[in-house]
Amino acid sequence: MIDRAISWVLDQPELGPEVDKYMDENADAFILSDEDVANNFDLFLFDYKLKDGKTPLRHFMDYGGLMPEEHALCKKLEENKFSVFEAIDVRAGGGIILRDMVGGGEYFAREKRGSARLLPGDMIACRIVPFRSDFMITTPSVRIWPGEERGRIEETAVRLRSRLAKGRLGGNEVLDALSEWDGVTRTLDEAKAALKKKLDGAGLKLDFRTLSRRINESKSPNEAFPEIYEHRFPSGDDFNEAIELLSLVWNKHPRREFGGKSPEDISSYGPLETALINTFMEDSYENVDIDSYPTAAKAEEAVERFREKWLKTPQKKLKGKTPMERILEERELLGNPKKDFSIRMEIKKVAAPLNEAEWRHIDAKAAEITDKKQLDDLLYHIRTNRCPYNKQECKPKNCPYGMDGIEECPVHRGEKT
Repeated sequence: MIDRAISWVLDQPELGPEVDKYMDENADAFILSDEDVANNFDLFLFDYKLKDGKTPLRHFMDYGGLMPEEHALCKKLEENKFSVFEAIDVRAGGGIILRDMVGGGEYFAREKRGSARLLPGDMIACRIVPFRSDFMITTPSVRIWPGEERGRIEETAVRLRSRLAKGRLGGNEVLDALSEWDGVTRTLDEAKAALKKKLDGAGLKLDFRTLSRRINESKSPNEAFPEIYEHRFPSGDDFNEAIELLSLVWNKHPRREFGGKSPEDISSYGPLETALINTFMEDSYENVDIDSYPTAAKAEEAVERFREKWLKTPQKKLKGKTPMERILEERELLGNPKKDFSIRMEIKKVAAPLNEAEWRHIDAKAAEITDKKQLDDLLYHIRTNRCPYNKQECKPKNCPYGMDGIEECPVHRGEKT
């Protein structure tokens, strides 16, 4: 149906000038491989806006003389999503469980060719569309990044998250953000210079002579540099850019605990460890009833007990070895000196039961939401008092809409996210 839609659009004389304009704007792609051309037509069909504001796919639906069942199929294609995904589980020749690194959520995509090349922990940029009860990948040739590229891909996902909060992301927007890394500072000195310039421009003076000490004596960037997180930046985008640069410095700076290497140098999580982290999270949810504990602290203690037992229990799928044994074997191959499994689950409970009026308010918000992802965002905010877009505590300084933009937040206004 996708190939048919593209062929129909290209055959319409009235659309000829706009097709030519698109080809001129993307001329480089049309002198490359057949796969590059196919990828570009995928972006054209789903994302390009013609003069009337419609996509080529919508034109095909409106004027292509489709049968009712064909129109219904195209309607499902309009529910597509282009994003950066992490492969959580790969079933060679069958499909992939994907985690959306930008918008959140997990999807099972039926896929035969790409699944043979992917490993758990790999990341891909592609488009998925609903297919029967699951999803399918429409991007003809997906771009793949190995697990060791996680740091920079996740930083790109953070940037895209703030844009997603303002509206749907197109494929070119995602790909352009990923390609921006070609010109982004990569050395530690360049990252520090860029951070200093950003902070100076925002009116925040940081003594960089204390940088090394503060990083080595702290467990997280916000513990080491609380003044950056608490500063009133000119805009939410300025705040996000400062945090991205701080994360870059944090990941590139040498650590005493790593024998002078940086977190980036030691490739903290290999594909096996990444897969086991996800397995641990799933097993924790299945085996620990956190709602049965009176406080979040007690629930976290129960998860911690389960974690210690889980790490030391041999598993058949690990050939009789424990998760910790397999993790340490992989780390040794990667040159990672860490010996502990530091993943922790943070649990936050609602401080007090919601009264009837509050529940009515929530019901009124939820009544306008028909998409499960949107409803999950609202419920996540209610349960945790955290922003569903950046997972930070919900307060003005953390709001992706800016210091004064919390009233514009779709979750607070009860609108579709």
